[in-house]
Amino acid sequence: MFKFKLESVLKLRKIREKEIIKEFQIKKGEVLAAEKELERFKENLNKAKIEKSLKLTINDLKLLDNYIFKLKESIKYQAIKINNLNMELKQIELRLFQAQKERKVLENLKEKKYQEYLKEENLKEQKFLDEIASISFNKKKNST
Repeated sequence: MFKFKLESVLKLRKIREKEIIKEFQIKKGEVLAAEKELERFKENLNKAKIEKSLKLTINDLKLLDNYIFKLKESIKYQAIKINNLNMELKQIELRLFQAQKERKVLENLKEKKYQEYLKEENLKEQKFLDEIASISFNKKKNST
């Protein structure tokens, strides 16, 4: 029966990799949501600029100017937020790559050990069959 000595370490590395994948997916969702929010700000800015060209009263123009200013600030903030989220995502991606590499190293080691085990078992089986053949041959030889 094959038993890999580092099986518990391999299981831990698989669990760690799954956790990092989950973290990556959450961060990716945050990036997509932030990008969607940025697009919404940009759309609102374009609408406000169009509306500004249609308004005639000074009060409306003042309100729109304030609104446009706030939207521009929101766009700047959102772009910075997206940049920070993307940097965090890259870091998680690097951690994920490292975790996958560590898992694959152990899986390759496990496969090598399993192949060695199979080779040894085949040798044992071959020796056993050779012994049986030898005993059978000797019995036939002695009986004649």
